[in-house]
Amino acid sequence: MTSVVLVHGLWMPGAEMVLLHRRLGTAGFQTHQFSYRSVLDGVEANARRLAEFLYSVPGETVHLIGHSLGGVITVKALQDKPIERIGRIVCLGAPLQGSCAARAVARLPGGRWLIGKSMPAFLGNAVDPWTAPMDLGLIAGSSPVGGGQLLGLASPHDGAIEGD
Repeated sequence: MTSVVLVHGLWMPGAEMVLLHRRLGTAGFQTHQFSYRSVLDGVEANARRLAEFLYSVPGETVHLIGHSLGGVITVKALQDKPIERIGRIVCLGAPLQGSCAARAVARLPGGRWLIGKSMPAFLGNAVDPWTAPMDLGLIAGSSPVGGGQLLGLASPHDGAIEGD
């Protein structure tokens, strides 16, 4: 059996992953949702919890999909504590090198409070360069939708993260 763990992003409860959960289930994967407190707890604490959670997930192989901050937490969890049966990791729009949009939000009144203890992940390189043996893929958009348009991000961007 192969499992897939879905890890939501900042301010998300995991409900946004329902369609992906359903599609992966139809494709024959057993899916599991890892939920965490994205504002009240920092990346390190959530990464430790994810690593512990992964030991309880059934399957010979466990793949991970992390959206936005969830991708940062996933990468951090596996850098700190590699797990042998992890297959592939896919990050969807994860700010592995920080987020210009989050930095702009941090400059607004109350912005740092909105992002909370996860703020350091958005300020710069939240994770070390990837050296683990598992495959790591990053999917990022280039259609400028979302709040980033209001914050003046340089193109190309996906609404939150600038690209090169």
